[in-house]
Amino acid sequence: MKRLLQASVLGASLIALSNTLYANESINLKQVIQRAIDNHPNIGASEYYLEASEKQLQQSKKIDNPTLSIEREDFGLSSPEQAKTRLGISIPINWVERRARTATANVEIKSSRSKLQSAKAQLIKDVSHQFITTLGKQEQQKLIREEVSIANSVLEIVKGRAQAGRISPVEETKAALTLNQAILQEQDINVALNRSKLKLKELLSINFENGMVLINDLSILTSLPELNILFQQIPRSLAYQRWAIEAEKQGTMIQHTQAEQWPEISFSAGVTQFESDGKQAMDFSMDIEIPMFDRNISQVDAEKANLLAIKTEQKSLAIQLRQSIIETYFNWQAALNKLNTLKKQIIPQAQEIFDSVQDSYTLGKLTYLDVLDAERSLVAARKQYIESTVDYHHAKTTMDFLLYSLSNG
Repeated sequence: MKRLLQASVLGASLIALSNTLYANESINLKQVIQRAIDNHPNIGASEYYLEASEKQLQQSKKIDNPTLSIEREDFGLSSPEQAKTRLGISIPINWVERRARTATANVEIKSSRSKLQSAKAQLIKDVSHQFITTLGKQEQQKLIREEVSIANSVLEIVKGRAQAGRISPVEETKAALTLNQAILQEQDINVALNRSKLKLKELLSINFENGMVLINDLSILTSLPELNILFQQIPRSLAYQRWAIEAEKQGTMIQHTQAEQWPEISFSAGVTQFESDGKQAMDFSMDIEIPMFDRNISQVDAEKANLLAIKTEQKSLAIQLRQSIIETYFNWQAALNKLNTLKKQIIPQAQEIFDSVQDSYTLGKLTYLDVLDAERSLVAARKQYIESTVDYHHAKTTMDFLLYSLSNG
């Protein structure tokens, strides 16, 4: 019976593989992430914002335009010879303010670049989670197909024995019921897999002309780093660095408000023509604001208070990140422990029991119910292994997102 079941499973696997090769497009996680980054509109929008910030930096370095003035004076309407005409040009001197504008524009570039990396990190997280979920459904589909194949083979064997009068017809009914239940489960997992694939395609923002088959080895596991090592990466994380950029941006706001404390100065130079004798004279003037009523001190103090608020929020974020890391770490560890137990103990034991029960059933020492119970235990263990593997990779993906840094992009 064992050989028949193995041959049946092998045949089903070959057929499924053949269909996959000719009808579907195979794609791994790295390819999925790259397609998402290349096509998702959020990434495109963030890149345009970064480009706009770079243009703003160029603009901030520009010197303000000079002002051209033409003046005509006539002190006596009856004496045109006393009239004079002045042609002048004035230039505002605001280098302190321009330096502050440039500093602000530089920080805006950092902020836009950080937002772009944040958009990429969020997209990578969402795509990875959906990819893992879909891959888990795909593995479950393979497992349930094996169940259907085994149940169908067992039913044929039980039918033969029932017709020969060696077992009760009730066992044939039970075997048929088992097959039908497996078929229903296969239908359910097919629907779940198609739904999961559709969600993944939506994240990629592109269409697949053919079907999509995910290829990645879920069995690749890594040992967990020490929790303290993960804590040490918090200052380099993208979320933490974002607040550092906000603090730097607020620092430039302080510079800007401090620059406004400087009185405005403008210089003007021109040529005056006297109508009486046609002579010309050069003139020079300087205008300077007298800061008698408003030194902008309160605004500077307000911006400094905002800077302290940002730095305090950054400390709060560090606490939140530590809490998230702790929760994710132990979810990760629990999944890994469960995987090791299933792989090293439970699945081998369930397989050994199933093989032994099959041999005993072939010799007529056990009933079909014994075989069914052993098969269910083995299948349940394998399902748990798939689910725990998916949980493991979900936890790892979440941890990667929490500690994502600018160096990743």
